[in-house]
Amino acid sequence: MSNIDHFSNNAAADCSYMSPPDLNLEILDSIHGELKKYFEIAKDYHLIQALCLQQYQVCINELRYYPLYPIFQLIGCKHIVATSNMPLESIYYYYLGLLPNIIHNGIPVVLRRKPNKHGETSSSNNPHELAVSQRKKEIKKFDIFFKQIGENMKIEEKYFKNIIKYVIRFIFVNTQFLIDFEAMSDILIDQEKIINIGGIAIQQNNQALNGQEANIFNFASQNDKQIIFVSFGTMITSQHLTDIQIYNLVKNFSQSNYLFIWAIEDVEYKIFSILDNYN
Repeated sequence: MSNIDHFSNNAAADCSYMSPPDLNLEILDSIHGELKKYFEIAKDYHLIQALCLQQYQVCINELRYYPLYPIFQLIGCKHIVATSNMPLESIYYYYLGLLPNIIHNGIPVVLRRKPNKHGETSSSNNPHELAVSQRKKEIKKFDIFFKQIGENMKIEEKYFKNIIKYVIRFIFVNTQFLIDFEAMSDILIDQEKIINIGGIAIQQNNQALNGQEANIFNFASQNDKQIIFVSFGTMITSQHLTDIQIYNLVKNFSQSNYLFIWAIEDVEYKIFSILDNYN
């Protein structure tokens, strides 16, 4: 991971200056769904204090759990990396100034929400711009909530837009087969932050890489970032892999001189033992 020194140090937390937050929780009451638990974590002063006393070099998180990014700042994580197991939502292209290019090239919207019963307020009927308008409403709550926490803990909390633009160093995106891999790479040719890694299929028998998989590895070999995050969408479990499948998976990935981070449930250390034998 030779390029690790190129990360900008955005850690702002100083545990000794933290004080218990006195929060207006109206915003928290208006947040629902699975994301609420991350906001609950952020307001837990004792938990944040305990985490802050540790030392973290690199923190990696999926974009769909976006409230964790300012928490990483609260606990003093030095380098923050984002991942996405699907093509990016419109709001991220918007923040990074890429939305016009995405719209021009006909890249489809992902995770488009249904209009609410009162109708959406947007100056455009473009699906991407409508998706941005919808997402901004959630982000506004996010910014108000974490600004309170930052003020109470004497930390300059950045707005979510600035976290995406300036704090997060890389966004590793698994485009899978929803978007043409090479086309997206051409669109983002001058973009240093977003790295498309494509979707990598798991061989179901003793076969070599197919053409699509080989193209992905060829692209990786030309990438100078020297770190690749591989997201399979759903976690792999060794319960559903034979020894030969695990062997082939390791053999395929070993063709590239990059660091791969896998999400794998290793039941009874089955994969570990095979990796150990494979050296």
